[in-house]
Amino acid sequence: MADISSITLPDGTVVYLKDSEARAMLSKHLELKVVDTLPEASADTLNAMYLVPEASGGEDTKAEYITIREGTSPDFTYRFEKIGSTGVVLSGYSKTGHTHAYTRVTGVPAHSYTPAGTIGVQTFTGTETDISVTGTPEGTVSKPAITVTPTTVTKYVASSAAAGGSVTAGSAAACTLPKLTMSVSGESLVISWSNGSFTANSPTKVSLPSFTAQTIVTGAAAALASTPTFTGKSMTSTGKTTPSGSISKAVFTGAAATLGHSLTTGSATTGTNNQ
Repeated sequence: MADISSITLPDGTVVYLKDSEARAMLSKHLELKVVDTLPEASADTLNAMYLVPEASGGEDTKAEYITIREGTSPDFTYRFEKIGSTGVVLSGYSKTGHTHAYTRVTGVPAHSYTPAGTIGVQTFTGTETDISVTGTPEGTVSKPAITVTPTTVTKYVASSAAAGGSVTAGSAAACTLPKLTMSVSGESLVISWSNGSFTANSPTKVSLPSFTAQTIVTGAAAALASTPTFTGKSMTSTGKTTPSGSISKAVFTGAAATLGHSLTTGSATTGTNNQ
């Protein structure tokens, strides 16, 4: 048979084959080969269907294989693929002359059945609602503790005045010592001396003034006050609100049950049917 050079499609279009290998392959017939085992798949097995005995089939049952080519030239690969079987499955069909047994029931009494199962618990999904409360809070505020750091100076104040001596007539020559006078004016210490005197008489014992140290506050270096705290009283708020949301559907889940029939009020006949 000569190589095919063109193909006419159903719509009348003519396709010309320029590939010599393709023309040669289309010119070959698909050959059926019955073998005991499959040969190695190759380019030589492309145009043949191999029928191989099928162990799971009946007598003379064959599996049908063709060669599949994959990849691109020149690195083609070949493998066999099963496309069918010559066996025919007749399970479930009646044979010629087979006898069927049957039972015909008549007069089956009425029956009742109460479905059993469970109903799922319904759930309520609420919607959040804002509630406003008005009122005047009551309670106590603690007193702040105030700590003052003062600035001070030390002053010396006369605790007793100086006393002059006395002169006794006819005694040795005497003298009067100067007199010291001290006073505080505001934040200032004022010190003054009086003039002394000398006579031709003998003086008695003279006592000098004594001084006492005193700390005087002149200002505040720092003043700190603690934070007051508020201690509120408990309050009771009363009001009404209507909850909103959705309730899920109740779902009934039935339980499987087997219904039994009693023929106490009915009848049954048996027989055979030949086909």
